[in-house]
Amino acid sequence: MSWYRDLSNPSHTWSDRISFVVDTSSTAGSTAVRAEIDLSDYADFDWLWDLLDLHGTPGSDIRITAADGRTLVDQLQATTAINTTTRVGVLRFDFTTLAPNVMHVFHMYLGNASASSAWGTVVNVTAVDAHLMQDARGGGYPVVSVSGQDAKSGETREVVSKHPSDDAFVGFTVDDLVRRCTLSAGLDLYEEIEQISLEVLDVDTDQPGLYSLGDVRVGTCPRSPGSPLIRVKVVAGTDGTDYGIEPSITTTLGRILVRRVGLSVRQTVES
Repeated sequence: MSWYRDLSNPSHTWSDRISFVVDTSSTAGSTAVRAEIDLSDYADFDWLWDLLDLHGTPGSDIRITAADGRTLVDQLQATTAINTTTRVGVLRFDFTTLAPNVMHVFHMYLGNASASSAWGTVVNVTAVDAHLMQDARGGGYPVVSVSGQDAKSGETREVVSKHPSDDAFVGFTVDDLVRRCTLSAGLDLYEEIEQISLEVLDVDTDQPGLYSLGDVRVGTCPRSPGSPLIRVKVVAGTDGTDYGIEPSITTTLGRILVRRVGLSVRQTVES
């Protein structure tokens, strides 16, 4: 895991980070975009608001970086002030050029009570959404966690099942990121996930009506930084048809990790 450090003041370190995705599935071509996170969507994230409350001016220590954990996004603006009592706040931030039709991974660093604000002014016009692991509908959905095999490896694959009218949330654990080195205090530094794309295949034909790229989420656990979770949502499907859920993960080392798990869509009848 990479940790942002203020090179102009090395004593400034950030205790926590949150991985999030920026959705460019609706943009046409690489373009400069403005992303937005509405923190009120995560009002039940107690630990998030506790971290924000550490600073005299909540949110002033927030830093946004690219997937490498060190390239700073300095065009960050709070268009709605962060209030840790009412748990509201809207952050906007600019990116220079992002490829279309993928979910880009970025990181929000926070938990530095002494860091001063590094916010700028947001200028980009094209707007896209940004999402933390949990979306605005809150928790409560069951996530089936799978490992998945390399696509078309010939191995017996894990299979998840769903009713044609049900939604299926499937979590892929990416447990083969490369450990690059061990830093002080036993902290391992891994390659990072940079982009995520998705297909749901009937044999080898993509079925875009069965998923939305905008529903893809990424989550990391501080205790296992080498095993982030990619969560996808699959809807509908034809009764009696088997599909393959296939996320494609690009890392900061340029590797492309492709996973596939079977999806069985069946109409069940109970007497």
